[in-house]
Amino acid sequence: MQNIVIGLTGGIASGKSSARHILAELGCVTLDADRLGHACYEPGSTCLQELVSFFGKGILLQDGSLDRPSLGSIVFADQKKLEMLNSIMWPHIRARLAVELTRHRAASVESAIVVEVAILLEAGCEDFVEDIW
Repeated sequence: MQNIVIGLTGGIASGKSSARHILAELGCVTLDADRLGHACYEPGSTCLQELVSFFGKGILLQDGSLDRPSLGSIVFADQKKLEMLNSIMWPHIRARLAVELTRHRAASVESAIVVEVAILLEAGCEDFVEDIW
């Protein structure tokens, strides 16, 4: 039997994370797109290289990791730059999500898989889920 994949979506403070934690306590496998995103821009990653190519080396800390507050100050002040950030990040996040879903399905665990994605539809992740909450 294939696992059903449920997408949790909604705005800030809408209860997505709380619902994901409750569903995990009930035995569901849970994934968080934010955490997958953080893994995408680890030092040396293609994603981080793409971010630096567009936003410049000023978004890096001395150790070569992403300076998230610096990047945030750039993208939250300019809608076009936020759109560019999303266009760089989401293909990488979707690829990681596909790998994680495949891994959990292959484990033959008979439970729902819950994926928390704040902008599920905008990010093009609706094809990964059977139900959207």
